[in-house]
Amino acid sequence: MKKKSKSILIIVITLVIGFILGVFSTSQYLHYKREKLFRRSPEKVFKERFIRDFKPSDKQMKLINPILEKYSKRGRTISETFGKEFKLMRDSFNTEIEPVLTESQKKKLKEINERRRKYWQNRRKNKNVKK
Repeated sequence: MKKKSKSILIIVITLVIGFILGVFSTSQYLHYKREKLFRRSPEKVFKERFIRDFKPSDKQMKLINPILEKYSKRGRTISETFGKEFKLMRDSFNTEIEPVLTESQKKKLKEINERRRKYWQNRRKNKNVKK
């Protein structure tokens, strides 16, 4: 192989390896950030974001804390209610749509629902373990 073509080949291989490593490390970093966010309670995240964004003084914090407590708990309640209502709506949808589907479509619907159920089950389990 000529010296020039060897150099080009080495450069191309280096670029490809660099690209692959860049993609892999970026996806790992984003996965870590997402997991870190889900590990913390929504109430805590709500308060932390408000404090980070508005940087209230100590005097303000004494007045703001009760307000943050009130609305973070309220937001949690709404979130839980939404989750339950959404599950009921999804179950009703499945009940109504199933008679219209073919056997293969029904099978696919069950697989999707099972995947969703496992995802949320694992997420709850991991959330409880990490507390």
